[in-house]
Amino acid sequence: DIALVEFEVIGQPPDRSGLDFEEVLFIDGSAPPQPLQVIEEEGQIIVEGVPENDLVITKTSDVEGVLPGEKITYTIKVENNGPANATNVVVRDQLPSQVTFVPAGSDPRCALSGGVLTCNLGDLASGATATVTVVVMVNQGVEAGDEFENEASVTADQDELKPEDNSDGAESFVSARADLSVSKKVRNEPVFVDGQLIYD
Repeated sequence: DIALVEFEVIGQPPDRSGLDFEEVLFIDGSAPPQPLQVIEEEGQIIVEGVPENDLVITKTSDVEGVLPGEKITYTIKVENNGPANATNVVVRDQLPSQVTFVPAGSDPRCALSGGVLTCNLGDLASGATATVTVVVMVNQGVEAGDEFENEASVTADQDELKPEDNSDGAESFVSARADLSVSKKVRNEPVFVDGQLIYD
């Protein structure tokens, strides 16, 4: 399709090297349905659409209260609500200091470097969903009552329509260990042969 556009040129003709374009509008003065970029190529003015998409990330955990040495499994879901296909989709997860990444059981597309977990998901078509599983273990020595949040974010090559839904987190806390003891004693000492013992 061909769209008639009008634009303002900032520059000093005939030197076109410094041309810049402030605004692109349809001939009737309305804004285009998606951002447009205006470029000059071999003396021609070219107007192209800039693809955008709406990526939404959600993150959940299988448990909330955990003990040191126990594992947490996070499920990260990325949805592309369109309208464009998303390319080079990447999920980044800054792991909290209270946990250690467990590669076994985690998505093989994820790798840890410098405390940041990076998951390369490739391309994601409009309307498609990708799911990532991440397993961590709570470190020994983490104190009972300690709370921590694990937040993940998603990016792609395209411009984002709603950046506010490009990150999400899941909260966990360290439970207190149960301190139980059992005591037992005979109430009716002494006891004769064939007698009955009574315990408290």
